[in-house]
Amino acid sequence: MKRILIGLGLACLLAGPAPAQRPSLEEMRARMDQEVSEIGVYRELLADPDPTRSLAAMKAMLESGDLELQAIALEYGLFSPSPIVRRRALESFLASKPVLDVVMETPAEMHPSSSVTGAYLDAFKMRAGSIDPQKGGAYVGLRIGDHDPEKGCLVEAGGSECVARVTSGGLSIRPWTEWWLLTLNEEGEAVGMGQIPGAGSFPVRVPLR
Repeated sequence: MKRILIGLGLACLLAGPAPAQRPSLEEMRARMDQEVSEIGVYRELLADPDPTRSLAAMKAMLESGDLELQAIALEYGLFSPSPIVRRRALESFLASKPVLDVVMETPAEMHPSSSVTGAYLDAFKMRAGSIDPQKGGAYVGLRIGDHDPEKGCLVEAGGSECVARVTSGGLSIRPWTEWWLLTLNEEGEAVGMGQIPGAGSFPVRVPLR
């Protein structure tokens, strides 16, 4: 009898856990309909004819910590024809303390002995950035922290230096010593020119997501 029980036990172990049952088409459709319905409700909140309620809904969604809700609200705000709504969208997005991916165009040819190249490389090294000339870009993560009311800016997470602020023209960031004024494009990015000390100015973009 013991041999039988041991054999059954080994058989169960070898068989492993039972595979998860595949949901039926009806279950998938039901889940999809529920998801679409829920997203539709949030979009209705954003489209409220009362601008005060609409702005409040956008702000709450952007600061919710829910990535999907943030994406819906940010898309609504950034592509709004109203400059007030666009500004509020940027402010609320930055209040969620995101990490901004600052993407700067890398010169096609970088001569190792050039002082400009040295300054360029040193700047990115200082910020633990990455440079890939083959892909035509250099990348720096700008960690947004708290808002400093006295300085009128957002400081870097874990620090006290100003790194971002929202202006009437769009978004300004300061990865190094100079402020870069960026404007919103149709792809939901902040774009403009960025200056690196000792290296010059280069096209820059910051995807907002």
